[in-house]
Amino acid sequence: MAKYVSIRGWIECDDESLNCVLNVINKYENEYEKFYLKEEQSKHYQKGWVFSSVPTGWTRYIFFGADVKNYNVDFFTQQLREICQLKMEINGRFFLDSDEGCDESDVYIEIKDDNKVENKPA
Repeated sequence: MAKYVSIRGWIECDDESLNCVLNVINKYENEYEKFYLKEEQSKHYQKGWVFSSVPTGWTRYIFFGADVKNYNVDFFTQQLREICQLKMEINGRFFLDSDEGCDESDVYIEIKDDNKVENKPA
């Protein structure tokens, strides 16, 4: 039986950065083969990304929430790494924990102002 990791969190950015971030996210729906995924798996996981098309202030939020097979977590974390390479003003926090309780896959990922992804124990 497969093990799953619950991933949930958000990215904060401005209007200018929003389209660039969404372009990276959308690109990954077609890059499933690099991660040994089937097309339908990629589309399923990418449905975890949501955002409001209407601004509700000066900060735009992009949310993610999904239960991902533990061997497919790289599909998600690589998207975060590429988003950070945009070198724009982006912040975010994501929590990953397994369905098995506390183990090595339980991490907290933070995207800081310097656009670095930091993994920390949960």
